[in-house]
Parts: sequence; structure tokens; C-alpha cells
Amino acid sequence: MPEVRPEVLPPPPAGRLEITYIANSGFLLSSGTTRVLIDALYFDGDIWESPSKKIQKAIVSGDTPFRNITHMLASHYHADHFDAALTSRFLINNPGAMLITNAQTDSVLQKVYRQDPELKRPKQTKIIQTPMFGSETYESGDLKVKCLMQRHMGKDDFKVMSMGFLVEMGGKKVLHIGDAGWTDENFAGYNLQDENIDIAFIHYWFLLDCEGRRILDTQVKPKRSWLPTSLTMNYDVTTKESRSIILMWRFS
Repeated sequence: MPEVRPEVLPPPPAGRLEITYIANSGFLLSSGTTRVLIDALYFDGDIWESPSKKIQKAIVSGDTPFRNITHMLASHYHADHFDAALTSRFLINNPGAMLITNAQTDSVLQKVYRQDPELKRPKQTKIIQTPMFGSETYESGDLKVKCLMQRHMGKDDFKVMSMGFLVEMGGKKVLHIGDAGWTDENFAGYNLQDENIDIAFIHYWFLLDCEGRRILDTQVKPKRSWLPTSLTMNYDVTTKESRSIILMWRFS
């Protein structure tokens, strides 16, 4: 079976937003010359979908369709959202890109740097230092990212800071909540319901719990919701391997 390759389209003009789904909670947002990756570069998602090796290589190398990435956002350090070794190589190969993440994730990246200090790219890294349930805003050109420090879902990951991102670009507002749990403390203080959010990327478990649905309906109130982890993988019967399906959605 021949490999199905994603259609490479010209960059969307400023004022129009293009969203490309990559794997699990990984996305590429594009508008004009601004191109933002979120939770899209990692090796092994375990039970969750992972980007194929070809997609990993294309992201790290800055090849089509991942040329000229301007920003990489990493919500937290878990292996189905982030990989330190891949990220360090990405920053070297993409000197115009800026990594935005929290101190916990940066501590994992520092372990790679201790092994090879030549990999360090401090001018390409923005560490968000706000405490749990705080926020900090990053702006660059037409891009505005409000970083929300939220608690990871589940008792086992109680101390994990999962950073949410309210991204404004292309005249739209997009919310990505990483692996935040459906609790009032994670959402009540941000007044997201007043942000007029165009689309929110949420996990399907928000819809399996009445509290999750309540928070989505009252404290987020997006115009649209997208359940990224409900999207399946493409199984190639000829190679017996699964491949990520790249899905693209444009709206203006």
C-alpha cells in the first residue's frame, strides 16, 4: 500500500488560522509567518498515539510540512507530550524557534544539556515561572500566549504542573489544556468563559464525567471543542505499522 502523504498547502495568510492535528495532544497552528507546535514532538506515547518516525524527523529537521516553526509549546514533561533529546535537536536545527515551557519540563531538558553542554540554546527558551494556578503571558509579533499553570489529572501526578495555553493568532483564540484535571481550582481563576474562545482542545474524559462537562460548559465555554485523543491511527497492513494521520482544518 503506498504511503499517504499530507497535502502541502501554502501558508495561510495573516488573519486566517490553520490547525493541523499530529498525534495525541499534538498540533501545529499556522497563520501568516507564525507557526506554533504544541505537544507534538516525542518518541513514545505508550497507549496514546505517537507521531511517526517520519513526522518526528521532519519536525526536528524543519522539513516540509514543518518548515519555519516559530514557537514550540510544551505543556509538561510526560513522554506522550515531550521528549528532551528530540527537543534539543529541534532547537539546534531551527535557530529561529522559541521553546515555551515550565520549570519542571526544563529540568528534564537540563539533564540532556549536562550530558552535552554544546546543545544548550538559552536564547531559544522561555521558562514560565508562575506558581500553580497562576498565569503568565508571552507575546511576539502577532502571537499572544497566556500560559496557565494547572495541575495534572490523577492522584499519581498530583505534583505535576501541566501548563495550559490560550493562544491568540490569526484573529482566533485557541485553548490547549495539556493534561489538566477537571477541577475548579484548575479553571475558576482564569475567567476563560469571558475570553470568547473559538476552539478548545480537550480530552474525551472531560465528557465522561459530570464535573468535566460542567467545567467545559461554565468555565471554558468554547465555540467549538475538539477531542484530539479520540482520533485514531492509520494501520498499514503491508508494513504492520501504525502511522499518524495528519488532519488539517482551516477557518477564518
